Amino acid sequence: MAQWFLDDAELDQWDQNFSEDALAQTSLFSITGEPGLSYEAITITNQGSQAHEDDHVTVGSPPFSVSDEHIEAIRELSPELFPQSPPIATRQMFLAIDNPYLENNASIIERHPRLRRPYRSNTTIVNGYLKFVIRSNGPDHSRDVTHGSARLSNDMAIHHRSVHVPGSLPRNNVRWLPPNFGSYANIDVTDRKILEFYTTAICGGRTLLPKTNPWIDMASVVDGDECARHAALAFSAGYMLDYVPREKLRIRANFHYKRASELLTLALKDPMVHTIGKGDAVVTALMLLLSDDIVQWELRRSKDMKPRWRCGSKTAKAILDATDPGYRYWRPENVQTTSIRRSNANMCAYVEICALPVTELRIMDFDKLYTWLLEGSEKEVREIHGGTGVCPKLMHIYAQITQLSARIVKEPDSPIFPPAANAILSQLANFRQTSELSTGYETTKELLDACVLDQDGMVQCAIKVTELTAATWVQAAEIYLYCRFYRLPRYHPKVIHSLSMLLQCVRRMPTKGELFTAQSPFFCIFMAGLVAYREEDRLILDRWYDVVVSGGSGRSSVPPVWEITKAFWRWIDLQPYAIPTDDVGDHLPLSKRRAWWEDMVRWFLEHYGELSLA
Repeated sequence: MAQWFLDDAELDQWDQNFSEDALAQTSLFSITGEPGLSYEAITITNQGSQAHEDDHVTVGSPPFSVSDEHIEAIRELSPELFPQSPPIATRQMFLAIDNPYLENNASIIERHPRLRRPYRSNTTIVNGYLKFVIRSNGPDHSRDVTHGSARLSNDMAIHHRSVHVPGSLPRNNVRWLPPNFGSYANIDVTDRKILEFYTTAICGGRTLLPKTNPWIDMASVVDGDECARHAALAFSAGYMLDYVPREKLRIRANFHYKRASELLTLALKDPMVHTIGKGDAVVTALMLLLSDDIVQWELRRSKDMKPRWRCGSKTAKAILDATDPGYRYWRPENVQTTSIRRSNANMCAYVEICALPVTELRIMDFDKLYTWLLEGSEKEVREIHGGTGVCPKLMHIYAQITQLSARIVKEPDSPIFPPAANAILSQLANFRQTSELSTGYETTKELLDACVLDQDGMVQCAIKVTELTAATWVQAAEIYLYCRFYRLPRYHPKVIHSLSMLLQCVRRMPTKGELFTAQSPFFCIFMAGLVAYREEDRLILDRWYDVVVSGGSGRSSVPPVWEITKAFWRWIDLQPYAIPTDDVGDHLPLSKRRAWWEDMVRWFLEHYGELSLA
């Protein structure tokens, strides 16, 4: 198991007066290889320390000189060992950021060009990604939505979700907005009904963790910012068209989308938006508009064009980088931030980082590697966020794995990257994530052993659903590291073990009802699908997708991804390197192994373009 040895006296001195060559001059670090992993590894040791040996790994190489580039690599791959806030000298301001929601420099007039087929179900309850009850005005659905009227309320009734967690949460776990919410917005009755759908049906279906519900945080911005308000109304009305397919509602949805885009163009040109600690409103608008593009998947650009949602997330990230309050602090653990800033940062990173496993590798600048995810105390960065279902620290590890994989492609024989990857594996082996509901568990096995299951083999409380969701992210991270960095085949025992643990978590979680929300691990389900080849494993995934896609959960990006996953299985099963053999490649040095993950990424990009997995 990899270990980092830190001499306390040296650490204190280093922390006070750090220089670029400190690593080369002191005995601050000692990284050793893990016996169970077979990769081309080099051991970094102090003078006189002994190199570790095992049957599979060639180690004990002579000491090497640590270059400035290696120091920078360690800094970016293990930022927790280099505690520093972003240096003000590296801060970049982009005062002319383009609006990602323009087409040929013009606003989109017809976001929804036509009415779609109305939602049909055997039940009037939508109880998944959305939480509400449909109440039709009549069997022919003849009532219309009239501008400036209250008639929309006759088409749909909305109820709050109530998930009871004994001793942990009040009976209604949707965090309430202030009683006077919306009073500052000059909107008519129809828009108030659309906004009510957002604050109730959408916010209520997003998470089991009300304290960190980002959609409520965004709603607090909507109340006072016109651009964010139009974005929220466009987002909400787009959802409502599935259940209230009315021409006047379609026109209203198009108006709000167009107006939000126009106001966003003006906001991006405002220098105040790029001031440290500012930018919350414009990032909120961007997040709402990109979320609309994610769920309205039928309206996306063609695969040969950059998706709007990805353009939006990149723009939001650029603003988050420029406005990072960490520039005002010496140490990241001391950074103070607002709840909306924290929610926007987590949600933006969530969209961006979930896309990384199926995009081409590229080396990112260190100060652009989502370092703001690690701002705050250790408790804060390990606390599961309600908008993502995972803690910021673990999400950042996915970015680290991607960065490691990009660097090993550039320097396949580098002695520094395999030990750094091994250190990440060591973290993942005992990775505790906490939440407002519980203190979590050190390992996935401990969590699985603690689960109390019903007759269907599922847990029935928000605490365990939250913990199981977070655990799937740990197992998916292991799969990602094994396959993309170490280039292990999908039939390698270590990959199979991580997949098995992930699927045990999935089998215990409900796929509908009060405990199923957008907090569910859709990204991890997809990652499992990339390496699942046994029939019994694919059957678990098949059941999950079938229930979620059936229609009772509400609009999402799950349906197109499920079709893509099935097409991927048909393709990957025919590839020679994917067919299981007794030879799992352990005897090969890392640089000689087939980078099959990159073959897969090229296939996805060629046939489907960039995938949204958020």
